[in-house]
Amino acid sequence: MNSANLRPILLEHSFISNDIINGVKIKGRIDRIDMEIINSEPTGYFVIYDYKTGDVSKKNLPGLLKGTDVQIAIYSYVVEKILREKGFNPKFIALLYYSISKTAKDGKPRFSGIIIEETKKKINVAGSTATLIHENLDVVLEHIMKNFIEARIEKIRDGDFILPLDCPNNREYSKFNCPFEGVCRFDFDRIAQKVR
Repeated sequence: MNSANLRPILLEHSFISNDIINGVKIKGRIDRIDMEIINSEPTGYFVIYDYKTGDVSKKNLPGLLKGTDVQIAIYSYVVEKILREKGFNPKFIALLYYSISKTAKDGKPRFSGIIIEETKKKINVAGSTATLIHENLDVVLEHIMKNFIEARIEKIRDGDFILPLDCPNNREYSKFNCPFEGVCRFDFDRIAQKVR
């Protein structure tokens, strides 16, 4: 994976941003940001990683364009701002969801996300992987921001959101096998403790 001399420059970076979407405070934590280093000098080329414990194969470019997962799109705005403030001219290599379990099982990196065609060799991407030419990146990120992130926020502001009655991940809810146990809205024991 480090064919381009990529080195971590930020790990577990927490952020609070008020300037991604007007009037909305967004808090988060970016798992890892790598930057290309050549002759001890950062080039500005970088990769954002969001670690996942499960499969990430559907968190690919087509999936992101459909709005199935928008987390790394938000991270892209945050990271670009951070790197500019640090004096870099940031250039995306990729915005990746990285599967910890699949990587450990297969013995080689398993990731998916937005990968820039012109720089895909920097992260050893297979030829069949869906990529994006750099000049279209802003269009894609704007599409995700306007059509999914801002649209969802508007619905929440308007009170137009309904939680499903049943757990969408497990029809027969059991807190012993749910990967979302710590944050699950369907764990009535957890909810009862918060109410007290």
